[in-house]
Amino acid sequence: MSMDLYHARNYASAIALSHRQIVKWGAADYTVTGATAATDQSIGVVDYPHGSDAGGRVNVQLFGAGRVVYGGAVARGDPLCADAVGRAVKATPAAGARVWIIGYAEIAGVAGDEVPVFIQPQPFIGV
Repeated sequence: MSMDLYHARNYASAIALSHRQIVKWGAADYTVTGATAATDQSIGVVDYPHGSDAGGRVNVQLFGAGRVVYGGAVARGDPLCADAVGRAVKATPAAGARVWIIGYAEIAGVAGDEVPVFIQPQPFIGV
């Protein structure tokens, strides 16, 4: 028997957010906004099939087995960060530079693929 670990919370959206979009903290408490760069402190992935309008409510998966949408070609095992629209792309920081990743790719894919990932936000330092 398989058991998936999953932890999510409900937040107010500072902007319109789409399903499977990577998000970061908003300016106010209990709000989230879209992550738009590898250096944004990504905290989770929207798990709300219809997305949310600005000011609406949205469920954000903070940890565990989830899904993201790729923004480019990704290989299994690649560390994943947000691109300019909150899709998951391979993190490629310069040596010594820090970015924030949402987790690691479980399978290879290309832009537009919705794929499984283990969500575990953390800093990632380039080597």
